[in-house]
Amino acid sequence: MRSAPGSSRIPGLRTLLLAGVAAWPGVAGAQDLRDVTGQAGHAARIALPDDAVLTVAARGLRDALLDVTTRPTGGAQVPLDFALSIPAGVTARINVTILAHGSALWHAAPVAVAPGQGAVNLGLVMLDPGAAMTGAALYLCGDTDVTFGMVADQFTLLVDGARYPVDPVPAASGARFAAADPGTFFWSRGEAALVSVAGQTLPECAALPAVYTARGNDPDWSLIVAGQDLAAYRLIRRDAPEVAGRFPAAVWTDGAAVWDARPDGPLVRMHEVLCHDSMTAMPYPEQVEVTMDEEVVTGCGGDPRDLLTGTDWHVEDIAGAGLIDGARVTLAFDLRGRVFGSSGCNTWFSGYALTGEGLDIGPAASTRMACAPALMEQETQFLAALEGIAGFDIDATGALRLLSGDGTTLITARRD
Repeated sequence: MRSAPGSSRIPGLRTLLLAGVAAWPGVAGAQDLRDVTGQAGHAARIALPDDAVLTVAARGLRDALLDVTTRPTGGAQVPLDFALSIPAGVTARINVTILAHGSALWHAAPVAVAPGQGAVNLGLVMLDPGAAMTGAALYLCGDTDVTFGMVADQFTLLVDGARYPVDPVPAASGARFAAADPGTFFWSRGEAALVSVAGQTLPECAALPAVYTARGNDPDWSLIVAGQDLAAYRLIRRDAPEVAGRFPAAVWTDGAAVWDARPDGPLVRMHEVLCHDSMTAMPYPEQVEVTMDEEVVTGCGGDPRDLLTGTDWHVEDIAGAGLIDGARVTLAFDLRGRVFGSSGCNTWFSGYALTGEGLDIGPAASTRMACAPALMEQETQFLAALEGIAGFDIDATGALRLLSGDGTTLITARRD
């Protein structure tokens, strides 16, 4: 997917970025490390067998392995201490598993570690019985997230944190899987699915595609990687043949996640460093370098949405006027295109869209509680500022800057 050419909606920022992108050095050399420690435990009063093994793995961008530790328990019981070292400044997911007799006895949901420099203590990580889900396909059923995959050798449906073992059953079309309770089933029909739990049918489910994209300009190029395993790729370059194939698993090398499909395909290095498109100034979560046929091109990768979602933003400033002491103004973006929060007086909500050139927020609605006049005036200013937003950026301190079409900062916010 290539960014459309044309003038930036944020011209001042674009001028600055054109120079910065041209000189982009990537990230090279060894990174500083940070320690991650914790304990693995479970609530059940069940002793671990003598041959139980604790395995803790840290994975980063594109699921590249950052570090792994394996500890035979030798009859020891929970809680079990563990320690890892991961590169500083990157996001990591910590997977904790206890295995015995060649299979998983206990596992924990992945624990996220935010980028940083200092040591991290995860405390007690509680494990659930059984193996983790593999080959997971994600669906959105109205407002409900649904996952379908394999746990050990069992097809499993995951809805609102509850697991339902299901087995294949005959279907007139598609693939249908049902639990012992026939009112609980998963029925896949191409990109859509029908899900019912205990006789309650959810709204039609849409598959959430697993797609990674990267792109660059001068020369124009794009990389599209698809599939639940993010392996099938297409590399499109100006004045060069399209290249398609499958990547092996990503590895972590010199501060980057690396896909290496040489000699017939590209070498792709992905750095978890903020990147701006040189045509539009749109921020992206990754800097990307692609080597193919001895040509090296650079650009941006990932989804700009990832820079906005997954956190609550606490507003620090509205149009340069600061904030009333003690007022709490917030906003949060979700994956469904909704944005909402508190105006300091009322709860507000709206929709948002990321275009090829910026961020659009629709007209906001809010509750109608009366507050002190100063708070209500600030609320009016905040909602008016939302209507003028045409783009966003993340500054060097990690603050979110919501921008007007000419690059003026209308709202500044920080992660809670």
